[in-house]
Amino acid sequence: MKLLRLFPLELGRLLHSRMTWLIVLLTVISPAVGLVLYKPAIASTMLSMYLANPALAGGAAGGILFGLLTVYELDRAGRSRGGAHQCGCFSSSCGAGTPAGPAGGSRTGAGPHHAGVASHQLWADRLRL
Repeated sequence: MKLLRLFPLELGRLLHSRMTWLIVLLTVISPAVGLVLYKPAIASTMLSMYLANPALAGGAAGGILFGLLTVYELDRAGRSRGGAHQCGCFSSSCGAGTPAGPAGGSRTGAGPHHAGVASHQLWADRLRL
């Protein structure tokens, strides 16, 4: 059941990424490469030139592009984990992201030296649900 709650969140996060839209655009125009550059079908019939070559080129390019997007998005967790706690205080006395953090306010009002951590902490809290 956790998967059903996380899927819309992750899909929304992916659709807000410019990299995702670039990959989708390149995938949509990739069959045109089969008309000009990549011609895997060796027969010279009209069917192979105008249907088989674009389909094979689009499938190959789309698979490669979405594979690269997957690797890029899998690396996102490692990239954001390194910058999530920038002040260097890893003890629980810091109180970053706790409901009553150093500012004594809400979950997002962590202290002045925790600027930018609040959004990472909110995503981490959503994923722990």
